Amino acid sequence: AGANNDTLIFQFLLESYFYVGMAMVLALAVVAICLLPFNYFSGKAIPFPWLVSREFVAGILIFILITGLVAGSYPAFYLTRFSPVDVMKGNLRARLRTYGIRNVLVVFQFFISASLIIATLVVYHQLKFIQTAHLGFDKSNVVNLLHTRNLRQNGPAFKRALLTKPAIISASYCNRLPPNVEQKSVFRPAGGTQDYLLNVYEMDCDHLRTMGYTMAAGRFFEDTDTDAVILNETAAAKLGIQDFKGRKLISNYHGFPERELEVIGIITDFNFQSLKDPIMPMAIVLGPQPNWEMAIRVKDSEADSAMAFIRKLWRQYASDAAFEYSFVEHNFDSKQAAEKQIGLLFMTFTLVAVIIGCLGLFGLATFTAEHNRKQIGIRKALGASPGDIVLLLNKDFLKLVLFANLIAAPLTGWIMHEWLNQFAYHTGTAWWIFALTAGITFIIAFVSISFMAFKAAAANPVDSLHYE
Repeated sequence: AGANNDTLIFQFLLESYFYVGMAMVLALAVVAICLLPFNYFSGKAIPFPWLVSREFVAGILIFILITGLVAGSYPAFYLTRFSPVDVMKGNLRARLRTYGIRNVLVVFQFFISASLIIATLVVYHQLKFIQTAHLGFDKSNVVNLLHTRNLRQNGPAFKRALLTKPAIISASYCNRLPPNVEQKSVFRPAGGTQDYLLNVYEMDCDHLRTMGYTMAAGRFFEDTDTDAVILNETAAAKLGIQDFKGRKLISNYHGFPERELEVIGIITDFNFQSLKDPIMPMAIVLGPQPNWEMAIRVKDSEADSAMAFIRKLWRQYASDAAFEYSFVEHNFDSKQAAEKQIGLLFMTFTLVAVIIGCLGLFGLATFTAEHNRKQIGIRKALGASPGDIVLLLNKDFLKLVLFANLIAAPLTGWIMHEWLNQFAYHTGTAWWIFALTAGITFIIAFVSISFMAFKAAAANPVDSLHYE
């Protein structure tokens, strides 16, 4: 009709930039709406004004320029080179039957989707493993009462008053409770010259019963054991102590002059820090009453009444101090907060990637059905069933999805294996994760393609053949 190549190129690029611009406007609206929940779930603090900053706007403009050019370059610089005569004769269709780019894009889309699904499943499998892992003691129903040093001389009386409540099983003072036992000090075997840095856990005589720890050998503290020490199994192995009887350690813990501490027992190893970390060597000593914190084990069925009673006693014995507490179980959960956020972000990005993959497949299935409209009409005229048509359109795409899974499984499996290695206690990348991912992606692809395939199969073959 008289248009030259420059006019067609301008038209195609203008259309491309229009679509990209509209998409960017919608994307910015979604980002503005989701910024607050994203900050909450990710633990970040990205301010809203940052979205209109000079750097952000410049980045958006560059992104629009590049994306519009890439998206519009195929029709603008490739299709416009064809002769109008060739197009009218149908020669263009034959020259466009190379599906290399299309296949690469399908594989790439589902490689991303499969990788994110695998990563999400691994993260949640690990989180479930951590939550159900045995720590070496019973972490449930243990109240971690803070600032108990403010009780001062009322410490022993406060503890005795707590135990008058039937809902309270046991109570005990300590310097810190798991998973926050982080204080350290240097210990040296008596008669030796090598120093060892050990974690120090102060506790009173009721702590073993309150927390549910177990002794591997020896005995626990009595009130008179001010110059005694108990080692965990890791510390005993590190110090080369097998028979602890008669063994003593030298320490200036708490700034006191060096003194001898007699080893009276070895406690079974338990996790007193995050499960990311291996169990460290630890020395347990008898602490003062009151100490910095308190462990109070309550009955599960009467936890609310127990907390009300604890609060009432606190006001009575430490009215000038803030009442602050947590549960040991929740303290361990908070240590895995970062992993939970990672899992949530993976799940969100997986959902987005799957939706994009479905849209891409839906568009390609529409194009394929239209491209093969006459072939489908001929097959139906010769007796092909709708199921045959659906299988015809599905088989090539499902092969690409299978190929995408074969690439994603080893690569993502290796990446997640490295991520799991940061945990001292972790699960593995089980085979069912890859099988489930393949099943999910196959179902997604099949449903996306079959929708258009059924539509094409239901069409009257006369509509596509009446010009032949």
